[in-house]
Amino acid sequence: MRQMKKVLAVTALGLWSGVAGTAYAGGLEQAIADGNILFDARLRYEHVDQDGFERNANALTLRSRFGFETAGYEGFSALVEGDFTRDLGVDNFNSTVNGRVQYPVVADPDSERLNRLQLTYTGPLGTWVTAGRQRILLDNNRFVGNVGFRQNEQTFDAIRFSTAPIDDFRLDYSYLWQVNRIFGSNSVAGEVDADTHLINLSYKTPVGTLGVYAYLIDLADLATVSNQTFGARFTGKTTLNDGLDVLYGAEYATQKDYGHNPGDFRLDYYLLEAGLAGRAWSFKASYEVLEGNGTQGFTTPLATLHKFQGFADVFLATSASGIRDLQVMADYRLGHVGVLGPVRLAVWYHDFEAETGTLDLGQEMDLGVFASPARRVKVSLEYADFWGGDNLASRRKLWFSINYSL
Repeated sequence: MRQMKKVLAVTALGLWSGVAGTAYAGGLEQAIADGNILFDARLRYEHVDQDGFERNANALTLRSRFGFETAGYEGFSALVEGDFTRDLGVDNFNSTVNGRVQYPVVADPDSERLNRLQLTYTGPLGTWVTAGRQRILLDNNRFVGNVGFRQNEQTFDAIRFSTAPIDDFRLDYSYLWQVNRIFGSNSVAGEVDADTHLINLSYKTPVGTLGVYAYLIDLADLATVSNQTFGARFTGKTTLNDGLDVLYGAEYATQKDYGHNPGDFRLDYYLLEAGLAGRAWSFKASYEVLEGNGTQGFTTPLATLHKFQGFADVFLATSASGIRDLQVMADYRLGHVGVLGPVRLAVWYHDFEAETGTLDLGQEMDLGVFASPARRVKVSLEYADFWGGDNLASRRKLWFSINYSL
């Protein structure tokens, strides 16, 4: 593992040296002059009222990212970005590192770290290679994502290769040696060593996109969630008439223990979804199943988990009994609403049950209002109400966020 890291580091350094040498001969100054400053800031207030805690959590945090990306030169470009999160004095919450366990968790701890440092080469046939610390988002983020909802995002120290040798087909491969998690720079859980391969293939057909994947995830410090997962996914839409589309999708995956995992299991994942979309509205229903065998649940340790199974984040880890999630979702785009600009309203409803046994895991209603009052500015108000079933605490969460980005 350490030898592999050394090889990859030397490779990346060699690429940097090659770029620098070539660029100094004719274009480094121009590549920098034509580059882009990166800036993104998000101010967020989060409130959590959770059964079992005498005190509610209130968190006011600011996340700021600063960086720079060069223009391309001879196919190469480079990017560097820092990430800084701070609470702004409204800090009666458990950030996971501040020791305030009398409050519910708001997993946005103070942090300062290198968020991205990457070198990219872009070649023919839609081919590109990125080496270094980077974002990786695959498909709908169910298995691999950046957890973008949280103030400290998840990034990966990796080499990623993507190519499209024929029309409508793409091959994507990544090797990860470290996961930089949302718990930030001041947490012992902020970084996890990895020896992980991610293979994702997709093919666009006239009626939708077919994807197959193999994720071999070995996390030395999180051995019990190390796994090998193989699956297939199909999503698409069909236009019935002008302004009305039928949406559909299906996915299946099977998972076994892998790498440092001491367990011995085989579990499956299923997803079915269907919906309708008009010019200003959409409606979708889905049924998602993550199996459990009584001792182990189907796991997705690199996922953007907040997107799935409710905004209240009750099911970030699948229990040994597994989970069935019946979800319906509707949204409506209002167009411009005064000073708020374009506004979108959305509602989600979840009914949760154990996949193994008879446990009622509860229900959840999520609401969201999303607006863009000015160019580069986004505002959102979101609410989650989870009422627990057997042995699960009910909780209510509220978020108000203002985001500005260059």
